[in-house]
Amino acid sequence: MIFSPFPFSNHLKYDIIKKSNRGYLTGIFEIKKKLLGGSFSMKQLTIKDIAAQANVSTTTISRFLNGKYDSMSLETKARIEQIIKESGYRPNNIARSLKSKYSRLIGVIISDISNPFFSTLLDTINQRALKAGYSLLISISNNSASSELKLLRKHLDNSVDGLLINTVGGNNEVISQISQSLPVVLLDRDIEGLGLPVVTSNNRQLMEDILLHLKEEQFDQVVLLTEALDTSSIRKLRADAFQEICARLDFEGKVFEIEPKNRKQIEKLTASLVSKDRITAFIAANTLVLQALLEQISKKGWQIGSDLGIVSFDDFPWSSFIGISSVQQDSVKIGSEAFKILLNAINTDNASGKKGSECGKIVPGRFHIRQSSINKKRLEP
Repeated sequence: MIFSPFPFSNHLKYDIIKKSNRGYLTGIFEIKKKLLGGSFSMKQLTIKDIAAQANVSTTTISRFLNGKYDSMSLETKARIEQIIKESGYRPNNIARSLKSKYSRLIGVIISDISNPFFSTLLDTINQRALKAGYSLLISISNNSASSELKLLRKHLDNSVDGLLINTVGGNNEVISQISQSLPVVLLDRDIEGLGLPVVTSNNRQLMEDILLHLKEEQFDQVVLLTEALDTSSIRKLRADAFQEICARLDFEGKVFEIEPKNRKQIEKLTASLVSKDRITAFIAANTLVLQALLEQISKKGWQIGSDLGIVSFDDFPWSSFIGISSVQQDSVKIGSEAFKILLNAINTDNASGKKGSECGKIVPGRFHIRQSSINKKRLEP
C-alpha cells in the first residue's frame, strides 16, 4: 500500500515526468485544470515578484522559503511573511525540486499499520515534517519483504530526500545500497552489520524489569508469546533477552511463535500451559498477541491473577482501565528523534548519518505494574 503526495494517479505522474522541464510543468497545470474544473491560469506569482514587492533579492526569498533565516533581519523576515500571506503566493515544490537536488519529500515505510504503536509514531513524524517544511510519502509493507522491496523502488522513483523505515527484513543489501546515497534512519528495528542509525526502546532493560517482577511474584513459569521472529529484528532481540535473563534468574521460561489470527493454535497452546497445579505468566509481545490471549481467557473463564498472569509489551489508555501490566514505549519520542536524525543527515549532505550505533538513539520506556501480573496464589494463606 502506498499513499502518493501527488493528487493524481501514479501512471499519469510517470508519464509527465518523462517530459522536459517545461513540458512537465505544463502537464502539472493541465492536471490541476482538470481536477479543479474550469479555467486555470498559467500566470502565477514568482519569486521575482515577491522579491520586488519586498525590496530584497531573489536569493533572500529563496533562503526564506527554505527556512534559512540566519543572515536575515527580523524586520525583513516579517515583511516577506506578510507579503506572501497577503498575495497568497505558494511555492511550486515540483518546479523547485527540478532546479535543485532536494524534493522536500521524506519517505516512510512501516511494516504494520494495525499496530497502534505505529499510528502514534506516524503522527509524530508527520507533525515534525510539516513544521520543517517537508511532506511525507507513507507506505505500508504489511510485513511482506517483497512488498517492502517494491515500495523502496517507488520511494526512489519519487526522489525522496531521506527514508525512515521499519523494515520487515530480507532487503538488507538493498537498504545498504540506498544508504550510500540517501539518508536512511531505521525505526524500532535494527539491521545488524549495516551501522545505520536506529531509534528504538531499551528493550533488554524492559524485559529484565518484567522478568524480575514476575520472579518476585513467584510465578512457576513464564511464557513469551510472539509473532514470527524471522520477520522482525526487535522481536528476536526481545526473545534472546528473555531466554538469557530467564537462564540467569533460574526462571523457567519458554518462547512460542504464534499467528494472532490463528485462534485454534492459540486455544490449543494456552490450554496446555494453564494448569491448576502451576501458575504461568504470559508476556504478550504486542497488542495483537494480547488481544488474542484475552479472547481465550474470556472464552475459558480463566481468572487473571489466580489462573495465570499477563504482561503486555504495548501500553495504551485502556490497559490501565482493565489493569493490564504493560510496557509503555515512548513512540512520540522515538518518532521525534528519528526525524531529527534524518533531517540533520539531509541538511549536512551526509548520505547515511554518522556511521555506527552512536548516531542512533535508545529511548527509555516504562514498565507499569498493575493487577494482571500479581500472583494472587502467593497471597493466599
